[in-house]
Amino acid sequence: GVKKSRDSSELPHFWPVVEGLAKVSEQAFGPTLFMVRQLPTVQTPYGLCRAWIRKILNENSLAFNLQTMRKHPNLLAQSYEPWALLRDMEASEILVTMLQTLDGFAFRIEL
Repeated sequence: GVKKSRDSSELPHFWPVVEGLAKVSEQAFGPTLFMVRQLPTVQTPYGLCRAWIRKILNENSLAFNLQTMRKHPNLLAQSYEPWALLRDMEASEILVTMLQTLDGFAFRIEL
């Protein structure tokens, strides 16, 4: 699961992990993050996470992004509990393999 925020009024989110991906590879992840940050209706980290998921589904890159996250356990530790699915290497590999089947679908989810 996603760790709870220090601010009890804020919904749990994983935006620091997404921002960390852009630091890992600005070329691969930067443009998507830039576009999501520019959305006028999205103003919270939780909302940014939701918009990012919709964007990477539209780009058919959900499995790729999760695979990249898995390669950076320190990044995942910032936002995910030790028992979270993404921090379990075996279970998250199965998840990524299953999500790769989505690459064959054309999503057009409104951001």
